[in-house]
Amino acid sequence: MRIAFFTDAYLPTIDGVVISITNAAKMLAKKGHNVMLFAPTGGYLPDEMKKLGIKLYTLKSFELKSYKEYKIRIPTFSHVLKIARQFNPDIIHIHSPGGIGLEGIYCAKRLKVPVIATSHTVFSGFVKHVKLLGIEKMKFTEEVVWHLLRKFFNSCNAIVSPSQPMKDELIAYGIEKPIYVISNGIDIKKFHIMDIKKKYDLVHVGRLSYAKNIDVVIKALKILADKGIKPSLIIAGRGPEMKNLKNFSVSNKLNVKFLGAVSQEELVKIYNSAEIFITASTIETEGIVLLEAMACGKPIIAVNALAIPSVVKNNVNGLLSEPFDSKKIARNIEKLLKNKSLRKKMSKKSAEFAKKYDLNIVNKQLENLYLSLIKQAKII
Repeated sequence: MRIAFFTDAYLPTIDGVVISITNAAKMLAKKGHNVMLFAPTGGYLPDEMKKLGIKLYTLKSFELKSYKEYKIRIPTFSHVLKIARQFNPDIIHIHSPGGIGLEGIYCAKRLKVPVIATSHTVFSGFVKHVKLLGIEKMKFTEEVVWHLLRKFFNSCNAIVSPSQPMKDELIAYGIEKPIYVISNGIDIKKFHIMDIKKKYDLVHVGRLSYAKNIDVVIKALKILADKGIKPSLIIAGRGPEMKNLKNFSVSNKLNVKFLGAVSQEELVKIYNSAEIFITASTIETEGIVLLEAMACGKPIIAVNALAIPSVVKNNVNGLLSEPFDSKKIARNIEKLLKNKSLRKKMSKKSAEFAKKYDLNIVNKQLENLYLSLIKQAKII
């Protein structure tokens, strides 16, 4: 197969979407498929991907001032169609509903090939945290965003959702095309339990953005500090909230260490260097970092929101609280840190659950979906 990915976010930005695209592209290329990525200005391919024959074409895009890692593309359509026609894809897979995503739909229609889109992000929730001349604060914003998303997704032949809860949300908002639940998957061989000394109590991995609610976690640490309990937390990642989070941590003398951006190779050691993985994010459509942490045997402290309960089972492989409840999160931290046998039990369950998200399994599902859609298109 010849597969074209269209995405409005790619390396050097590192987030769940980028990791998912990279993993899928590599796995498909290793199976002998030809893969080409259309991505924003500044995007690049690591040497490993180049050696696999994966191609990249970058499209001129502009930075968002409030989210410099993310870019906006003003579609040109005809120019991109020319490049896509030269590649001659059998199927187009879109990973974002932005300008490049729109160009992907246009190319699919003109080339008469099937097009699918993965719903990686709760886009309406993301927009609320991006500064757009105050538009993001207006009441009608979410309604307008979902109107545009409906039009976008309903222009595709099929939709991929990383989890059942996200599929349910898409249906509730009027997405009419067939929706297939396929996990983003993780590399079980890379992310595994390591026998190393635990240096920290808690670890958080991900973008330091407003939508991830990391301030809720740090406020929980403040609650514990006021009781004389000072758990240690390491935070891997970068983003627009780093300065505010650092300032709050320092001013309250909390035991928080910011690592900044880290490589995928470093991540497995970072997960294994802490006792517990923690997040207060309410926008996870699946949560790749949750799966990675689970594969490394981490008990999870998280919130009961969107797809998280489908990955983290309360009192089985982790502890859940209601969103934004720093007091409950603080109690969960204290409970797990004081109970080694409970951590050990949850660690075993996390590692067990993570196995079903193995990249080899989920990419076979994706490959089969591609073949099915291509076959249907030829019949029609």
